[in-house]
Amino acid sequence: MLRVTYVVLTRDDLVRGDGFAYLIYARNLAAGEGFVAPLRSVGVPDAIHPPLWALALTLPRLAGLTSQLDAQLFACLIGTATIVAVGYAGRQLVGPRVGVTAAAIVAIFPEFWMYEREVLSETLLLLVVAVTVLVVLAFIEQPSWARAVGVGAMCGVLALTRAEQILLVVLLLAPLILLQRTVAFRERVAWL
Repeated sequence: MLRVTYVVLTRDDLVRGDGFAYLIYARNLAAGEGFVAPLRSVGVPDAIHPPLWALALTLPRLAGLTSQLDAQLFACLIGTATIVAVGYAGRQLVGPRVGVTAAAIVAIFPEFWMYEREVLSETLLLLVVAVTVLVVLAFIEQPSWARAVGVGAMCGVLALTRAEQILLVVLLLAPLILLQRTVAFRERVAWL
């Protein structure tokens, strides 16, 4: 509720910077123009921002919800899913009390919901990070080739959300798989 209230109360403030660029990307994608430069010459291909957030913002546009406020409310929906995912991750890591506490922090701490008003990719990033934690925990609990692929896929989804997240392939995926002592080394290398 806090997220939506903040967005509605500030609905007359224009989104600027990267958030504005993402709104233009979404408009262009919904119109079938592809990933073209949002602030440059019309029709010039662009790959400055990773594509996943722009693609996500295309969904409400395709449903006929085309205003800035519509995009912000869609971002609030993503933020609400983040509360649930973080709460569940906290529960899986430590227990129910930590899960509720983590969810409450994500729900009220401005550093988590301010991105929604600005329509920034961090909105989606936070959700994908929480889901990645859950996938990593599942791998640790019961390592398997399929779960290793799941962690790798989540690293890919993270990189499609924010470019610097590609580092997780080296900093998370490789060590997670290679340091799994319950699996033969050859098998770990094959998983990687």
